[in-house]
Amino acid sequence: MSEHDLRDALYGSFKNRAMMYYYIFDEMRKEIGEEKAAEIMKRAIYKRGLEIGKQFARYAPSDMNGIKEAFLAFIPDEGKMFEPELLRCDSEGVDIKFHRCPLRYRKARERECLLPPFWTALYHPTSWYIL
Repeated sequence: MSEHDLRDALYGSFKNRAMMYYYIFDEMRKEIGEEKAAEIMKRAIYKRGLEIGKQFARYAPSDMNGIKEAFLAFIPDEGKMFEPELLRCDSEGVDIKFHRCPLRYRKARERECLLPPFWTALYHPTSWYIL
């Protein structure tokens, strides 16, 4: 498989993930209401974030540069997928702003974002700060 094909598969898998989040949320919203569905999704995504964050724990709290390097190396496609911008890295913490979010899948015809409000509130690409 070529690098181009691998990249297409990677981005396709993220689009699929976005669509699954949307469809799960949409079905929950119909059954239990938008507010409750959003709260459940937030908790689930937060728990997954805690799992992912464990790999960076060995650097905390004394090696912020180590956290920064490990986190930036973790981003798929050498950072192209999220376009991270390092805003701060000092003894107090690390701030990274993402300029793209591959989970913001849009319907081609309707030009609407498939991500429900809970996702946009958690990870809006202009205000997503990590660590």
